[in-house]
Amino acid sequence: MNPEQVTGPAWNLESEYPGIETGPFRTDWNEAEKLVGELEALTARITIPPKDAPGSAWSAQVPHLQKACKIRQELELRSWNLARYLHMAISVDTSRADLRKQRSELQALESRCEQAWNPAELWIALAPADAAEAYLSDAKVGLERFVVERRRLLRDQKLGLPEENLVSALSVDGFDAWGTLYDNIAGSIRCTVQTPEGEQTFGAAAAQEFTASTQEPVRKSAYLALEAAWGVHRESCAAILNALAGWRLEMYRRRSHTRQVGFLDGALYSSRIERATLDTMMEAITTDGRAVGQRALKAMARAMGKKKIDCWDFMAPAPPLPGASAAKPIPFAQAVETVASCGDEVDPELGAFVRMAAEKQWIEGRVLPNKLPGAYCSKFIKSRTPRVYLTYQGTPSNVRTLAHELGHAYHNWVMRELPLSQAGYPMTLAETASILMETLVNDVLKRQSDAATSWAASWDDGANAAAFLLNIPSRFTFEREFYERRAKGELTVEEISEISERHFTEHYGQVMGQVPKAFWQTKLHFYISGVSFYNFPYSFGYLFALGVYAQRQKLGKGFAQAYRALLNDTGRMTAEDVAKKHLGADLTKPDFWRDSIRMAEERVQLLEEAVLRQPAGNA
Repeated sequence: MNPEQVTGPAWNLESEYPGIETGPFRTDWNEAEKLVGELEALTARITIPPKDAPGSAWSAQVPHLQKACKIRQELELRSWNLARYLHMAISVDTSRADLRKQRSELQALESRCEQAWNPAELWIALAPADAAEAYLSDAKVGLERFVVERRRLLRDQKLGLPEENLVSALSVDGFDAWGTLYDNIAGSIRCTVQTPEGEQTFGAAAAQEFTASTQEPVRKSAYLALEAAWGVHRESCAAILNALAGWRLEMYRRRSHTRQVGFLDGALYSSRIERATLDTMMEAITTDGRAVGQRALKAMARAMGKKKIDCWDFMAPAPPLPGASAAKPIPFAQAVETVASCGDEVDPELGAFVRMAAEKQWIEGRVLPNKLPGAYCSKFIKSRTPRVYLTYQGTPSNVRTLAHELGHAYHNWVMRELPLSQAGYPMTLAETASILMETLVNDVLKRQSDAATSWAASWDDGANAAAFLLNIPSRFTFEREFYERRAKGELTVEEISEISERHFTEHYGQVMGQVPKAFWQTKLHFYISGVSFYNFPYSFGYLFALGVYAQRQKLGKGFAQAYRALLNDTGRMTAEDVAKKHLGADLTKPDFWRDSIRMAEERVQLLEEAVLRQPAGNA
């Protein structure tokens, strides 16, 4: 790795699959096809006994179920690995028609797998308790106990087997295709930005990075260019949103045959939290957290010489201190070492992992024309090795994103010895390691003697408070109202825009100047078919991570081991149970959330004090 290189490196996917036409990829593909056939043949023998059938009618099928489970485990190992590879490869270059075609074929294969497993899924959900226990008595199957118990919570939402298979079959070219269409649009977008080097044209991912420029004219140019480029596709985006929500709402209606299934129920189930936890957290954010986020933005606006924050300032870095020279781009190697050295303070294993991830080329950071915007962490299921994706251009926000995604990667790495069924954590707990890593980096940097570094770290604390206490909640309330109104019919572009702008205004209040016009189009999270309400888990993770981070001072050197133990439980417990076991906290009560918000407020106060120590408007 070149220590002076600013833009990020290419990641190494070849260690898993050298390509889609090579031996390892084709071997796993062929094996997956064979296993699907075996699963189809086996589960065709599984029947759902009538309600008045004796227990023996259920128990007699246990051996077939156990064998089917083991085949499915082997199948998922390969199909999930293939899917991760294709997703990562397409993220880097959305123009690759061969990869998109292969992904479409894999989605069809995954649909066959889902349909083949549906008889077993229905049996597991509906079986009497003694038959379910007999199923779990096998050692390998028993590793899935937590997952099975979670599935059985949905027993009163199940449709008949023909209907479940029809849903699985139609999803590939119906429901999931809408998310694919959005990705294709995002990869094709081109934006002309007025940069310090003159007018230049970029893809959406690269253009997005200029919204983190130190110069407001550049940020504004990039933001408005993205807004205009997405505006061309506003009708398509509205159609996609309406279709995704319409599909989900119809499914909820169909599954409400025994009890009413609401549009938040699926998100709560996948997040492994109770409605009481979500309501309590959102109430605490509204009553206590919103003012903290607004205070952060007021301080940041003052530092930028403005009365209010505009939408192109969301990603703005800290303005330079008086007399300081213009900030230089941060070389990628320096960013990695910054994150690693901060990790050393908590746990030498964490710092060593960050360095290893860079050395093994597990990080993708290039600036490419057809690259998807955003950042994420994924992992290969077979090798249990993570990969981090971002577009790195040397900005402080890039360093923060790198720390965030490497926190996710470390979470996966800690869990690498666990069975796959115990390594799948929900979004709420997924954000624990990533946001804790960001918090750690900021706290270490604030202690440095370099005033500019400490100032930038305090700025990041303010940006986080604004993002998780204002921006994320505004996305949640926007999406909630969208679903409420979509249940009565499709919404127009104008109606969706009005809802989005109104919720931004409600949460940001008087600290917001220019309100985003196309946020609902540009935010990928609204368009992922596999997940709805991809928002509140971030606020949950932010406040939960602060609660975990508070344990560092209490436990001292014992924190590292306690932290790894907590991460290992995130795939086999609900969020409430993890909090109770490791933090002694009740997430359905407001005390935990208020304590975390007070921790955020302390950080915002430090930012306010830092701003007051310098003349206003040094940007």
